[in-house]
Amino acid sequence: MYNAPRHTQLDVPLKPRLYRHPHGISAVDAEYLYPGHAAAHIIVESGRAAFVDVGTNASVPYLLAALAELGIARAAVDFVLLTHVHLDHAGGAGRLMRELPNAQAVLHPRGAPHMIDPTKLIAGSRAVYGEERLQRLYGQLVPIPSSRVRVIADGERVSLAGRTLAGPHLEDLRQRLRTGGFAILEWENRAIYGKARLAAALEGLRNPGFAETLALTAA
Repeated sequence: MYNAPRHTQLDVPLKPRLYRHPHGISAVDAEYLYPGHAAAHIIVESGRAAFVDVGTNASVPYLLAALAELGIARAAVDFVLLTHVHLDHAGGAGRLMRELPNAQAVLHPRGAPHMIDPTKLIAGSRAVYGEERLQRLYGQLVPIPSSRVRVIADGERVSLAGRTLAGPHLEDLRQRLRTGGFAILEWENRAIYGKARLAAALEGLRNPGFAETLALTAA
């Protein structure tokens, strides 16, 4: 069984790179590798919020700073939606969940076990990166208690203050990642996808035909 690091509450005054978009959606630079390489997203509806992907452990202070800048209390975050469990998208999830007392982590059924017990995820990543680079890029992963994980069925709806989000599984993505993935669909055939750089996300907002972004696009 994986031993989690001890919890120290984060209260770091940082200035996040925050990009505000229509429909209550903001992109937060995850500060992974270099600025503009990866993003997390915050959806806000009637004072409640959800994260879509979270970046790494090092991203978490920036995400919390983004919440503060948006005027959203940590207790007002209902969901942390993880499109897949690659460490650049979900590596900081456990650490972030410790700071969000009311949030559920929403995951694909094949990804959820790796967030509850990241032993195999860590071993596989160590084989790829080596111990030194793994720690430098991602730090020590924090498990998410199973009681706080919600496994989403194909097409299941998640309600954020009455705003409906759906999570269809992406079979081609699942085969590629082996640990599962899904897209977060919204109203009017828009979608948030789980694999893109921040620059692509911004392009997706400018060009509704742009596919595979992390921002709202035409599905």
